[in-house]
Formats: sequence, C-alpha cells, structure tokens
Amino acid sequence: MLHYMTVDDLLLLKVTSQLHHVSIKRAIQVLRSHGFRPDCFVRPNTQCDVSRWSNARVMAWMRSIDLAEYAANLRGSGVHGALMVLEPRFTVETLASMLSIAPSKSLLRRHLSLNFCLLVGRAAQQHKREMSESSNYMPLIPTERTVKPRLDYELFSNPAGFASYFKC
Repeated sequence: MLHYMTVDDLLLLKVTSQLHHVSIKRAIQVLRSHGFRPDCFVRPNTQCDVSRWSNARVMAWMRSIDLAEYAANLRGSGVHGALMVLEPRFTVETLASMLSIAPSKSLLRRHLSLNFCLLVGRAAQQHKREMSESSNYMPLIPTERTVKPRLDYELFSNPAGFASYFKC
C-alpha cells in the first residue's frame, strides 16, 4: 500500500506539512530498500547507517554534539536520518530553523554545520550543494503547507461555461 501513496492520500489523512510529506517519502524509501521490515529504523544507542536513524537517535546525536538544549525541539518534528541524508532539500539551514537557532548565533550555526556535514558525508553534502545551485531549486521550508487545489464549481454549474472552457 505504501508504494501507491499519493499527496491526495496524505492530505486525506490531514498531513499538510510539506516537511512531513518529504519525511514520509524518505522513510518509505528506506523501508523499501530494507524489504519493508519495520525494525530497520534504529534506537538511540545503536551505531549504524545514518539513513536508518529514528527521530530519537537524531535527538541523541544532537545531545552528543553538545546541542542538548536544542534537541527537544526535534521531538515530533518528523526529522529522521533518512530525511537528513537522502533529501537534497534538507540542509543545515533547514535543521537550524527547526531547532530555533537564531541566525545571529553564527558560532552555534557553524558548529551545527560542521557536525551535520560530518554526519551526512561528503557525497550527500555535494549532492545537496549541486541541487541548491540548480535553476529549479525550491528550498524546504519547515512551516510551509501543502493544500489541495479547489475546483472551480462555477465552471461546472453553467453548461455554457463548461463548453466554452473546452472549446477547440
């Protein structure tokens, strides 16, 4: 069933956050690569591939890099290892904004940036950089919502309007 999930299905489930849509997409990608075994996501004390980290493991990583006071901001956020590594639009700026680190705290942001780059790896970081330089790049904004477009009911209620809409 997860193979066929669409944006409409997510909206029907009242998932409107663009970040949550991408988070679910990347989680399904990891599940697919591990044969849909639910135990492929790991608990906080396990060392393994970052893309298999759960939200709790990401919060533990935040504490391990001396950002414990910001770790709680990720609780229930949908941020997990697969999102951090596999999503090209999830950058250190996205993470810093989710952690509520003010742009004026440049030293703190630099510390986060250094550790984030070490965590995701050079190849993933290079891919993120290349994507951000492309002309059709749209940054991932944590607060942005996805809405289903409304149908123009007036068009369908008036037969003349309907015919004129499809006029060749």
